[in-house]
Amino acid sequence: MLLYGTAGVAFAHVNAAVSNLAPGDLGSGSTSVQHTGWTAGIGAEVGLTQNVSLLAEWLYADYGTQNYHFQDTAGTLVANTHLKSNSLLVGVNVRFR
Repeated sequence: MLLYGTAGVAFAHVNAAVSNLAPGDLGSGSTSVQHTGWTAGIGAEVGLTQNVSLLAEWLYADYGTQNYHFQDTAGTLVANTHLKSNSLLVGVNVRFR
């Protein structure tokens, strides 16, 4: 069994859209924002045979706080968000010799 930790830089691209920003407003607005942050996680890999192993890895990513600006006929809406994510990866490794 192999236990390990991992860390690095994380990137996320978010496309967001809203509609009807104000009462009686039939417009809509959209924005596209690139987030940069960090990621860290832990994992384990277990050998089943000489050539096959199973792995599981958990990753946490934090992309920080970002403002989203939506513009339409009613004006501008500014939304503030703190983007985070958790991922669980499960896999099988096969080694060919």
